[in-house]
Amino acid sequence: MIALQHLKTSLDQIPSSCFQRVIEQLPFPLQIFSLDGVARYINQACIDQIGISSVEEHIGHYNVFEDPIVIQQDAVEEIRRVLKGEVVI
Repeated sequence: MIALQHLKTSLDQIPSSCFQRVIEQLPFPLQIFSLDGVARYINQACIDQIGISSVEEHIGHYNVFEDPIVIQQDAVEEIRRVLKGEVVI
């Protein structure tokens, strides 16, 4: 727990613009969601993989809890747990 607190403190000291550039350069898809499941950030790798044509229409509008594929795979509750900070395997 101490290591996680130290990591959070360290991340808080990194300017958000720097953190955003690092995330943008990741070679794997990444989306960040708010607790209510709404997409708040998506990197280019995710845009390319999913085939999103309009980032503006995705960010702030797409809700992972309403995604038919997520619902079909019965993954809504697992995603809720992850967004609350629980490790789900």
